[in-house]
Amino acid sequence: MMILGIKEERRMRKISVIGASLLLLAVASCSREKDTNPADGFVKMRFTAVVGDTRTAYEGDKTASWVAGDAISVYVTNGTDGQVVTFTADESLTFEGNVPAGYTTIVAGAYPADAAHTFDANGVKTIHFPASYTLAAGADPASVIPLAGTFADGVMTFTHPAGALKFTIDNVPATAVRFRFTTFGHKINGNYALDAELDDTLTDAEKSVDINFPAAAGTHTFYVPMPAGELYADSVIALYDADGKLVFQKVASKEITVTKNVIKRIATVETWKKNEDWQATYLRDEYSTSAKKVYSKVKISGTTGPHDFALYTKSTFDKLYDSVEDFLSSNYIPNKKASETKPKTANATYNYNKLSPGPRVVVIYGLDEEYNFTGEYNIIEFEIPEFTTPEDWSMTFKPEYEQSNGTIAQAVYVKTDGSSWGFTWMKKSVFESNYGSDPVAAIWSRRTGTDKLRTSKSINLLLGTIDEGEYVFLCYGMDERVDSDSDRTPTFKYCLLEVDYRKPTEAYLAWIGTWNVTDDTPETDKWTITSKVVNTSYNVKGLGKNTGLTVEATFDEETGQMKFKSQPNFATLVVEGETRVISLFGTNGSNYGTGSYNLMSAAFAEGSTDAATLISADTEKYTKYKLYGFVDGTLKYNYGTRTLPSTMTREVSEGVLRPDGESAEEEAGLPEADAPVVTDEEAIFVE
Repeated sequence: MMILGIKEERRMRKISVIGASLLLLAVASCSREKDTNPADGFVKMRFTAVVGDTRTAYEGDKTASWVAGDAISVYVTNGTDGQVVTFTADESLTFEGNVPAGYTTIVAGAYPADAAHTFDANGVKTIHFPASYTLAAGADPASVIPLAGTFADGVMTFTHPAGALKFTIDNVPATAVRFRFTTFGHKINGNYALDAELDDTLTDAEKSVDINFPAAAGTHTFYVPMPAGELYADSVIALYDADGKLVFQKVASKEITVTKNVIKRIATVETWKKNEDWQATYLRDEYSTSAKKVYSKVKISGTTGPHDFALYTKSTFDKLYDSVEDFLSSNYIPNKKASETKPKTANATYNYNKLSPGPRVVVIYGLDEEYNFTGEYNIIEFEIPEFTTPEDWSMTFKPEYEQSNGTIAQAVYVKTDGSSWGFTWMKKSVFESNYGSDPVAAIWSRRTGTDKLRTSKSINLLLGTIDEGEYVFLCYGMDERVDSDSDRTPTFKYCLLEVDYRKPTEAYLAWIGTWNVTDDTPETDKWTITSKVVNTSYNVKGLGKNTGLTVEATFDEETGQMKFKSQPNFATLVVEGETRVISLFGTNGSNYGTGSYNLMSAAFAEGSTDAATLISADTEKYTKYKLYGFVDGTLKYNYGTRTLPSTMTREVSEGVLRPDGESAEEEAGLPEADAPVVTDEEAIFVE
């Protein structure tokens, strides 16, 4: 069956069965014109069916017409009892069916054909309203509306025994294949007497009707037939996908009146309507000195009415939901409010506890006056930047830095990529107390500070004389003030150095400087000895020929000696594409050690700190030391073999040498906790 407008209906009258008296056929026992004869014991019957003058039932501009293939349940009798036979419309829109011989009296019919319809001698007794309908592609959605017919003079005349609701839904997603209407308390599927009322059908079951339809994005219309009466508020329309997953639903906030013989239009409902004017933006993080924590700021903008929003990490959102429609359907179901708090009504900036770095998803959704979801939404993704420690950024603490005027002080040698950066340092206790040992918190506290920004790739920052203790040094990337509130913008790069500073002893300092080391060959190397860990270790550069490699030596506090252990695989050199693994060994003849063992030690001559002797730790095993290069595990390159003992004479005493050509810049004092306090613009949300 199809529904036509008035103009269409008038045009179709020439071929329609509505009022088509010229097509009226007498009851026939068989058809000799086109179809095969019925089976033995059956006869073929044909009749015309019309729908009564019920244009007002179809919204004042609609009427009904048959289409080929429409099927009707027809009640036939032999005068004593009856049977139900299905009659089907052919291309001429005439209904025909095979009936048992003798049952040739047609009493009544019901559309659409359904074995559950019931009849008696007076006509239709009950109409069956299915719980589920299936619409083929191109089918008229109103074809589900039932009709009850009486037969007289060769014509079946139908009327509408019930009312119907008409739903139009915009923006139906392409995944949706099933529409469901659910009432609250009323039975709307099953068998009904012709005069049934909704008020007589209160039940705990049979309260929903499904309409299956071909998947297609766009606007869809659905008709749901039911008895007349008042439906309670909180009826629900819903859409489901092929897997039975809910993709949309909306609750009716008012009662709905259903009138017999009338189709009631329900105002068009939009599913998910994306509002791209609604935006969520990650602004920045700020450190609060009062709360001693970092807050993230997220701004919601573009909204004009009641709304709320949800913030997720993208990984969590993707894990919980297949799509934004899945999120909305899962969270905004009938009788469930979006939140226990009032909806937001204005744009605002919200403070969160520090959000972890990574991609984020924000869903903003509209709300009505009763805080039900309206279907309007936007989904926004942004990235919370992650602070990184670039490989080409480094800091080196210089506990005994000799200035050009000969003054000894402490300094930190900072190496960066040359972009703008700032520098701060403090006692470790201050770092823990003010910033919770979080370098990111300390960086955010500097956004509004007045500390100087630098662009030098590398520089020695003079600290002045400091006390013994644990210190934290921090350099961080920062652009000049460019945003609206004149705060600096971090570049999310930083380098952190923690130092347990102990003042060097005179015995430890005695080895620092440049030494000439000569064996009995005689072969002389020039060693540069600098501090590595104060009172603990040194860096020694100059062993071997032309390698530029630095080995490690330790300081023995009890004896005042400087000691070396063998150092397997302590460095690599790449020469013309060949990788050479460098090791320091002790040897005796052609033998060499392969483990980490005591190799040699240097001891001052009695009464002097300018002359010393380098001796073997075990003269029976090792009479030489060798700097050797391995290639693919094979000893291949000799960078220097020296005999033991060797004499050491000081060439110059320089403290900790600064790199050639680098300047020193004084850093004024220890920084105080001077970060701005984060004000409470809104309630603090915890991630």
